[in-house]
Amino acid sequence: MSVKPARKLVVATSLAAMFVFSSSAIAQSSNRSQVRHQIAEEGGYLVWGITINEPEYAKFIYACYQSVASENPGPVMAYF
Repeated sequence: MSVKPARKLVVATSLAAMFVFSSSAIAQSSNRSQVRHQIAEEGGYLVWGITINEPEYAKFIYACYQSVASENPGPVMAYF
């Protein structure tokens, strides 16, 4: 089933609005060290992690936009 162009526009506009309104939120602090320490204390190993900041969030939103516009999950899958 294909997605109608109007539905694509709604989704793309919604994603863009999420980015614009959330871009005013600036990461002031991080608990990354605490989380890593807690994982190590519990005997775990951090194999992969990513800091979600403004540029990373923009990359994710753009990948979502590309996936919706092309009706292809490839861009989002490539992001992950």
